[in-house]
Amino acid sequence: MKRILLLSIITMMACYSAAQKRDTVRLRVNYMAEFKRYVEDKKLRTDEMVLDIGHQQSRFYSRWHDFRWHITDSLIARGASFAEVQGAISDYPRGRVFDNIYKHYPQKDRLTLTTFLLKHFYYEEALEKPVWTLIPQDTVILGYRCGYAEGTFRGRKWRACYTEEIPVSEGPWKLGGLPGLILYAAESSGGFSYRCIGLTQVRGAVMPVPKLKKHVRCSRRQLMGMIKEHDKDPRAFERKLGLPGIAFDASGKPLKHPPRTPAFMED
Repeated sequence: MKRILLLSIITMMACYSAAQKRDTVRLRVNYMAEFKRYVEDKKLRTDEMVLDIGHQQSRFYSRWHDFRWHITDSLIARGASFAEVQGAISDYPRGRVFDNIYKHYPQKDRLTLTTFLLKHFYYEEALEKPVWTLIPQDTVILGYRCGYAEGTFRGRKWRACYTEEIPVSEGPWKLGGLPGLILYAAESSGGFSYRCIGLTQVRGAVMPVPKLKKHVRCSRRQLMGMIKEHDKDPRAFERKLGLPGIAFDASGKPLKHPPRTPAFMED
């Protein structure tokens, strides 16, 4: 299986520059993510993340958020009620990460991030890579021999393990730029990490592209500002977006949320 996967990746890299309208997924990498959502969090949250790698592009997303979203869209398109939708998705884990990251989209060396914050938002930016220093250490992850690297990216320090046995300069989140696929990455404060839990060769799956017509375009800084506003006072933020801005508990009393500080992975 390991040899088949390696041959698939070599073929993928040989075809990387080939022009095509829609990319196809060749390798799927699953990671267990641990992270802080708020600075005040005492425990790390978890989510299973997926990195789909194609000939030209890649996509990074929450497995279960994506799965539940597809079920919801499909049922709504068929006229299902709110209760029917909730019943259909209730048996599946709830994804905690709403971001979708598309690398080399809409063109090479560009990155598009979509997210949901009461409404759909997206931004586009240059595809930047961490500044890495290779470390003379090695380890084995899932049977792949890995090297170590330390790097910085937008104000945070990372330590990563990468394998040249899968010669794809990719990784979880916005990480990449090493001589091989990143199978493990941890931020120095202990607030964020990604651990590879599986790799799968994929055949015939079309790489999704973001449907941006119903998204509001913003910049990365603007999105971070909106997240700060939301976490400080969710009800006020809802009203700002033209939503009701009020919610009630089981006893009918208005819900109150203490102000919280978002934990960002980048400055």
